[in-house]
Amino acid sequence: MREAGVVELLLTTQSAMWEAAQAAQYSRWLSASEQARLSTMRSPARQQQFIACRYALRLLLARQHAASVAQWTLDAPDGAAPTVRSRPCSPTTEYARPPYLSLSHSGPYIACAVANHAVGIDVEAAGRRKHRSSVQERANIICSARERDHLLALDSIPAQETYLTQLWCMKESWFKQTGKGVDFAAIRHLECAPEHALSQPGTLRGNVCLWTSPTDKPGAFVLSLCSEVPVERTALINQTGIRLCDGVCYRLLER
Repeated sequence: MREAGVVELLLTTQSAMWEAAQAAQYSRWLSASEQARLSTMRSPARQQQFIACRYALRLLLARQHAASVAQWTLDAPDGAAPTVRSRPCSPTTEYARPPYLSLSHSGPYIACAVANHAVGIDVEAAGRRKHRSSVQERANIICSARERDHLLALDSIPAQETYLTQLWCMKESWFKQTGKGVDFAAIRHLECAPEHALSQPGTLRGNVCLWTSPTDKPGAFVLSLCSEVPVERTALINQTGIRLCDGVCYRLLER
């Protein structure tokens, strides 16, 4: 029997994590792998973002174990999710083996996840991407035929943009969960179906939970978590002040 999914997520701001990382003297707890990765970054803004993200991950890990951020050693493989190299010994640990990690950032926001199985997380804040192509052109790249029909039936460009952002976020979180980069040859064959739509054909590839900002408010904020197994328990810590609707579950199908 497969282990039930347990996930904790942190949604926070880069500024708060950067300030906390400085106070916690980040040079003392960044691993050799992280220091090496940091040394390749020339932009001070990119360096601050990297350090803030690494602190956010440790903060979430330390919260689970009543430990300090310095007790966790993380690796920073290029082009892959962070991994746990060493951790504090704790008889109350949620995980029999090192937890799986996932990380995302968009503008001033950071999202990270810690789980007992492979997960992928993606966050998208409205206005962060400047698109040169139209909604329909991007839909032809991202959407399945059914998703494209639904998008074109929406009555406004903002509604179409919001829906497309949600689809992109869910599908990108799946690619991150699998450890692959986004495959534009495959993305159109993935379809995000509401969990209750069990009769829809296709091969199940992932279990997705999607949080969004209320649609009656200006702008769109989307957070997606994709898991290889059904998640039994999810805890979301939201430090941003952005109100999110309750998570909605989807099944990611390959057709």
